[in-house]
Amino acid sequence: MQISPQLATRFERLQNAYPVKRSALIPMMMYAQDEFGFVSDEMIAEIADRLELRTVEVEETLAYYSMLRRKPMGKHHVQVCTNVACMLRGGYDILEQAKKRLEIGHKETTKDGVFSLEEVECIGACTGAPAMQVNYDFYEDLTPSKFDRIIEDLDAGKRPAPVGVITGALHDRDPQETPLISKLWGIKDSRKIDVYLQHGGYQALEKALKEMSPASIIDEVKKSNLRGRGGAGFPTGMKWSFVPKDNPKPKYVICNADESEPGTCKDRPLMEMDPHQLIEGMVIAGRAINANRGFIYIRGEYRYVLDVVEEAIEEAYQRGYLGKDILGSGFDYDLLIHTGAGAYECGEESALMESLEGKRGYPRIKPPFPAVVGLYGCPTIINNVE
Repeated sequence: MQISPQLATRFERLQNAYPVKRSALIPMMMYAQDEFGFVSDEMIAEIADRLELRTVEVEETLAYYSMLRRKPMGKHHVQVCTNVACMLRGGYDILEQAKKRLEIGHKETTKDGVFSLEEVECIGACTGAPAMQVNYDFYEDLTPSKFDRIIEDLDAGKRPAPVGVITGALHDRDPQETPLISKLWGIKDSRKIDVYLQHGGYQALEKALKEMSPASIIDEVKKSNLRGRGGAGFPTGMKWSFVPKDNPKPKYVICNADESEPGTCKDRPLMEMDPHQLIEGMVIAGRAINANRGFIYIRGEYRYVLDVVEEAIEEAYQRGYLGKDILGSGFDYDLLIHTGAGAYECGEESALMESLEGKRGYPRIKPPFPAVVGLYGCPTIINNVE
């Protein structure tokens, strides 16, 4: 079928980006949907051919993920969140206003094909509730009148300025305030590598590569008492130490950026404001377990954040903090960002690995644990963004 040169280039890159081709399935379907508005039978056949899959394998995966569609939606797909935070702040009022203004219901499209409406679960904008997305753009702190103004602008061919966490973070900061999630919070161009380097960025990586052994890195993490924030509070250093040292298979590092628990919205500002800190941490983790490849699995709704992190990854490659022989240490490490497609349960680590392999996000039975049998059956560590 006929696809744009940009999409063809994206497909070719994705086909060659993973150790197993099928892993490219969900990102390819998401980018195809961006171009055509849905995933057609012809596109299913195209992707199946490129990834050497049967069409039924593509179809069964597509049917599982809520963000993937088999029929076109409106040019402006309005998604109103009514989960806990938004519900308490008036999310249902916004939904009713949307139905009234657009004269359509849930999962319906206006007759002219301009707008479609969907009631959705948490979109990770809890601090700006009530919130909605129009395609991938976030609009927060909504009121019925503010909703109407956004629709008026869209109807007139304008694009209302979407809300990004960074726009709010750049307001003047009180001298007595202490940034909690990033020391770069509120600093202009904090996502850029030059700003990160000016504030001590990648110094820890240089020390880890040139002055420390993998075992000493793990010992240092154990001493720090760093713990996972997924709920169990499991010690990170201990988790890393479970990776078998004598296993000849490749080892992998995965960052779980698929935050989808209602009320959980810390990954989004961290990745948007300080993506290089995440990259640096992933390379150090790779060095600690002798892994040469990492993946950032980001929820599908965070497309603009994906673009931010993708740009930061490119900067890191250009400056020698990713790729071959990092900082002259002899250590190689490649990093890829991978988009999800709207499955809440993929926040669970084993379901996430299934999804990253291009399958439905069904949790695996444990044991074995990911540190021993993880992604592609290889030793894998999975940590959250923070």
